[in-house]
Amino acid sequence: MKKKYVMSLIAIVLMISIVLLGMSRLSRPVSANQRTTIVFWHSMGGKPADALKKLVAKYNASQTKYTVVPQYQGAYTESLPKYINVANSSAAPAIVQAQEIATSTMLSTKSTEPVSRLLDSQVINQIEDNIARYYTVDNQLQSLPFNSSTPVLYYNKSLVEKLGLKPLPEDPSYQDILNLAQAITEKTNHQTKGMTIEAYGWLFEELTANQNQLLANHDNGRESGQYATKININTPAARRLMTFMKQAIQDKSFVSYGSGDIAEANQQTAFLADKLGMFMQSSASTGDLQANAKFKLGVTYVPHADDIARNGLTLGGASLWVNKHQTTATKEGVTDFLKFMSSAQ
Repeated sequence: MKKKYVMSLIAIVLMISIVLLGMSRLSRPVSANQRTTIVFWHSMGGKPADALKKLVAKYNASQTKYTVVPQYQGAYTESLPKYINVANSSAAPAIVQAQEIATSTMLSTKSTEPVSRLLDSQVINQIEDNIARYYTVDNQLQSLPFNSSTPVLYYNKSLVEKLGLKPLPEDPSYQDILNLAQAITEKTNHQTKGMTIEAYGWLFEELTANQNQLLANHDNGRESGQYATKININTPAARRLMTFMKQAIQDKSFVSYGSGDIAEANQQTAFLADKLGMFMQSSASTGDLQANAKFKLGVTYVPHADDIARNGLTLGGASLWVNKHQTTATKEGVTDFLKFMSSAQ
């Protein structure tokens, strides 16, 4: 009996000790080494997604106060509505990546903090001027330029050489493109279509910008106090572009893949499979094409209209926006992360 009594007493003491230990742990303050989580919504896929993950991992390993958590939210057109739905709630991410043309939409949510309030002038001044100006509204840099890009024209250089055709010049005209597209189509007995242009508002904007034509009124919505209210769709520049596309269709050297992410995936697949000779898309596609092409990849400027000098393009890509409904600790972490992401290294 004595032995059983001693064993019971030991068991009771152990139970009390466990309870007291648990209570002491509950009463301890949060460790100073606990990291603040920074949620980062992004739209990167393919090689750019790999690069982004490496950058975030490098930042997380460089310090012990913050942990940035990148979360893929789909393409820009999918991510933006998601953000709008939660922009002024506790569910909003600390950072969201939004495409360049969403600048007015992001500002209209009234949920963002201009990055010029978070970053000092030394950081901001190192950004290329034309890029910084794109995201500057009311004399404040509203978001941090991140993956800036422009469209380029990709073509199968090996196929062009194999068919004995002349490679595209660095600065091709519409007629240069039409000639090569028709030659590719005919010489392959229509097994390879010469060209495509995705039904994509951004490409319309860029191909008319290359003719010095703005997309919208009110100086593309940049006049003081004015939003864009009308698209400049019936202009000489737009008519020249549509005539160019109409001619390619009539030559039977044009193939349509429609619009959206599926169209972009299908045209890239066709291009890599030698079923498409040329297409226009973001310079951001270069990494994936270089990694997967079994032929020499040709890359050149998007074409300009005949007898009209190349004007240049508007900015593409996306930037990083800061949500203002965050704790002080989170904002400090966001600032630190943006400094890292904007560094030359």
